Amino acid sequence: MLRHHLCATQDAVCETLSLAVAELGKAGISRAKVTLIELVLAEVLNNIVEHAYTGQQSGQISLRITRNGTLLWLDFCDQGHSMPAGSLPPFGAPNMDVPRADLPEGGFGWYLLHLLSLKIDYHRAGASNHLVISLDLDTLD
Repeated sequence: MLRHHLCATQDAVCETLSLAVAELGKAGISRAKVTLIELVLAEVLNNIVEHAYTGQQSGQISLRITRNGTLLWLDFCDQGHSMPAGSLPPFGAPNMDVPRADLPEGGFGWYLLHLLSLKIDYHRAGASNHLVISLDLDTLD
């Protein structure tokens, strides 16, 4: 469906999101579902730029989107820093039962990714991070 390589910059992420939205629309996926897929893509790509490549001058990201029937796979690869502890963050909502001054600023993105995804797989192979997110278009809402 889509195979794309981009520089790990905010501008390149924005361009890639526009390209992906156009391709998903051409594939006959409803606008509502495309919006949710765009949200997933934006969260992951921005995390790669902000966290995997933190402290590095440049980096590359490869994105592949494939579809088989109602299943959609978003496959990301980068050569940035690995995930903390070499694994995905645990599933769970950030703790909101705290005083207002202590409310968390982060942690919502991964929670949202887990809610929208059928499955998320991450592994590090050599110097590369590989993340595959599976979505079921029938239940994506």
